[in-house]
Amino acid sequence: MAGNMMCEQHPPPRSQKLSQMTLTAESVESVGVGPRCAIPLKFGVRMDVAHFFRSNEGFLKLLQLAIGVACVACATPALGTYNLPAGSYWFIAATVFSVVLTFLWVLIYLLCLKERARKFPWNFFETLLVICLAILYASAGIAQLVVWSKAPYSDVKEENIIAGSLALFNVVCHCVSLYYAMSRWCKELNAE
Repeated sequence: MAGNMMCEQHPPPRSQKLSQMTLTAESVESVGVGPRCAIPLKFGVRMDVAHFFRSNEGFLKLLQLAIGVACVACATPALGTYNLPAGSYWFIAATVFSVVLTFLWVLIYLLCLKERARKFPWNFFETLLVICLAILYASAGIAQLVVWSKAPYSDVKEENIIAGSLALFNVVCHCVSLYYAMSRWCKELNAE
């Protein structure tokens, strides 16, 4: 491991320098996948960038975030004198809300807040969040596709249909993420 990283399972004493840290076999086995280290920041906050980006769940969260931003970008073009159909307002509200919540959940993972507040039922709330976001994206994507498939506006029709299709693809990403969240939650329940 890099010399400037601090192992999450065994933090060093204040007097020990970060460059002198070594990983033990116990710290590698206790994490499960491999040594999970975090970059120390000020005020005792650690950032877990390397592990988050390498995991399947981290990749899914970043993919959901990117697709959500693409949905918002495609659904809100400069329309000029056109008015948006009613379903588009629901789509934009649902996708912006989902992007903000997904971004907050990415920050929870990156800042290792789940490890800091272990008594809080994170896995249960992540399962509920993913279910709610999948339902939001499904309803908004279907509404967007229905409204814009009948719309006469030819100059922005394609972008809005792409936005609805991306929202339905994001539903698939959320369902895969739901599988991971449910499996972690079931492991947590079985451990108690």
